[in-house]
Amino acid sequence: MQVTDIPSNWIEGAMQGTINTTGSLVDLCGFSTDPIRVGEIKNTKLIEEAVVAIPFVDRGGFKNFFNIKKEDVKNSLNGNKNLAGDTVNKLVEQLEKYVFPPQFDFIRNQDIQPFAMYVFEFSHNLTKQDLADIWQNLPPKLGEVHETAEATISHNLFAQEFLGKGAIIEEGSSGDSNTSRRLDKITDLSDLPANIQWMVFKIKKRAKTNYFEKMFQRNESRDSDSKTNFTVDSTGKKSDVSYNWPYDFFSMVELIKLDAEVEFSNVDQEKSELNNKKVIKPYKINKE
Repeated sequence: MQVTDIPSNWIEGAMQGTINTTGSLVDLCGFSTDPIRVGEIKNTKLIEEAVVAIPFVDRGGFKNFFNIKKEDVKNSLNGNKNLAGDTVNKLVEQLEKYVFPPQFDFIRNQDIQPFAMYVFEFSHNLTKQDLADIWQNLPPKLGEVHETAEATISHNLFAQEFLGKGAIIEEGSSGDSNTSRRLDKITDLSDLPANIQWMVFKIKKRAKTNYFEKMFQRNESRDSDSKTNFTVDSTGKKSDVSYNWPYDFFSMVELIKLDAEVEFSNVDQEKSELNNKKVIKPYKINKE
């Protein structure tokens, strides 16, 4: 692609103008006249997809999810990640990264009670040849051969993590400072149900939908428009609902097998009696 002045024979012939009275728009605007190659194929392209597993207990035909305290989610969103569990912080990041069904997206719909969702992430690097094949309407190598991938989530079952009752915060010596506050690693295991079931489905990565943000990465402000629920920045308004190309036009994960395992370890009897709650070291849940 190259920017040049309009040829003089076009000005005088087709436009019936005079070359002597027509200036150069290239010079006036300061455009470069160097030719630039367009359509250069990237060396690699990372594509990502995720599988969501939501634990629930069936009570009278209704699914009862494991709720997360709204205060924990608020702390994570406000940057006070030390006041929320690792699983909660990770889920908040994943809600921004992937497109969840609206009834499960408690970040964009704050009327929803937050609840535990395990998100297993999968990725694949497309090669330069794969990208060239896609632009020629041919399938990449991933579309012709299948691969086996595994994703594992493991965490302690403390109060601030999934399946817990919410973060229990101990005040530090400096009072209200968030940096001096910490999480008390205790939990009550007696309420952990044995009949946990799983809702499993696939989600797609959230694509960039603003051309200028994609090309120039400009996003100086994050002011919100309360009337339209849009995010406003230097590139204009953005809606939460948008065209999600290319992720809605291919599927990477097809067959899913889910295994759940709970591992119990020693109980800190002395501290448990002191706090009148069970204190464990450690107590893990492993999922594949």
